[in-house]
Amino acid sequence: MADKRTMTLNLTDQEMNLLEDLSARKDVSKTALLRQALRLYQMVEARLSRGEKLFFEDDEKKKARIHIIDNATGRPIEAEIFDEVTIEHFIETQQTWRPIVLRASRQLAARGSHQLIPQHYHWDWTTKAPELAVLANAFYGIRYDGQLQGLMKLETVGQFCSCRLPEQAGKALVYVDYVEVAPWNLKLLTNALGERPRYNAIGSRLIEAAVLKSKEEECKGRVGLHSLPVTESFYLNACGMTPVGRDPAKQNLLWLEYTPEQAETFLTGAR
Repeated sequence: MADKRTMTLNLTDQEMNLLEDLSARKDVSKTALLRQALRLYQMVEARLSRGEKLFFEDDEKKKARIHIIDNATGRPIEAEIFDEVTIEHFIETQQTWRPIVLRASRQLAARGSHQLIPQHYHWDWTTKAPELAVLANAFYGIRYDGQLQGLMKLETVGQFCSCRLPEQAGKALVYVDYVEVAPWNLKLLTNALGERPRYNAIGSRLIEAAVLKSKEEECKGRVGLHSLPVTESFYLNACGMTPVGRDPAKQNLLWLEYTPEQAETFLTGAR
C-alpha cells in the first residue's frame, strides 16, 4: 500500500449532503467515494486530451505469495501475484502466449471443432498499455518459474462498476474487464496440442485478488464481470458467482456478480 496523507476538506452544506447521499447509495465511505471521483476525473481528462468525445447514456505496488497447483504432482506450489504490471508483461504475452493460442486454435479448426476455439484467441494485451497509467484501473499478474501464468485488468470506476442484482442494485463494485490464463494451463488448448495443463488454480487466484481489491476499495467484496461462453461454468461453479442475465450491450455475454456474502464464502474456500 502507498503511504496515505491527510487533508482537510471544506465543503458547503449542499456539497456535504451530496457526498453523504452518494456515499450511502453506493455503500462506500466518503473517502472511498472521493478516491473514485478522482480516478473518474483522471480517466475523463485522459480521454478528452486524446480528442475523444464524452457521451452519457439511460499505491506503492505489492507482491504476495500465493499457492497454485502443480498438475504433475497434484501438490500446491508457491507462486507470486503482483500488481506492478508493465508494458513488458503485455509484450511477454504476445511473445509466449499468443503463438500457442493460435497454434491450438488452428488444430481445433482443422478438426472441425470451430465451436471450441477460444473467443479470446485474438486478444492483444499491448493495446492496454495506455490504461496502465489510469488510476481507475488495476492490473494483476501471476508468475511462477520465471513465466507469466495469468493476467487480469480491473476497473474501480466506469460504466460497469455498479451492481445489477436487485438486492444490491446501484452499489459500487469492482469490474473484471479482462482476465486470461497462460495457454499451457488451459485444458481446452493443451488437449488440442496433445499435452496436459501444467498448473491449476490460476484463474481462482486472480478472482481472489479482485475480491480483495473490492474490499480495499470499500466495495465489501462486490465484483462483477461479463463472461465469455467458455468460462461461464468456471465463474458459476468454481467461483460461485450469481448470474444476472445476458447483456445486449456487451455481445450478449452473461453478467455475473458477487454479493459480499458470496465473496466471503469464495475467499474462505480459496484459502
